Amino acid sequence: MNPLAQALTGYTKEEALGKGMNSIFKVICGDSNKCAEDPTKKVLREGAFFGLEENTTLISRSGAHIPLDIIGSPITNKKNEIIGTVIIFYDITDRKKIEKSFRSFEVAYS
Repeated sequence: MNPLAQALTGYTKEEALGKGMNSIFKVICGDSNKCAEDPTKKVLREGAFFGLEENTTLISRSGAHIPLDIIGSPITNKKNEIIGTVIIFYDITDRKKIEKSFRSFEVAYS
C-alpha cells in the first residue's frame, strides 16, 4: 500500500499486511450500497479492467464515503502465469463535484 492508499483507506501498510482485501478496501457500488466485487478476483477472472461498477465508493476506516475510479491489472511471470495483481484506485471527489455543477448548469438553462 502506497501512502495515498493508506490515507484513503485509513489503514497503514503494517495494519493491512496479511489481511484480506475486503477487510481494508470496503467498496460499495451504485445507489443500492451493495458491496462491490473484490477487484483482485475480477482481475483473476477477466484480466485487466477499468472500473468495477457505476458510482463506486470507498468506505474508509473512519466511515468517510470517497468516490473512486479503480483499475486492476494482473502481474505475470515470463511464462505469462499470473503471480499477483495490481489494484489502482483514486479519489474522484473533485471530478464528481464538477460533473454535478455541469448538470446543475444544464438544468438551469434547459
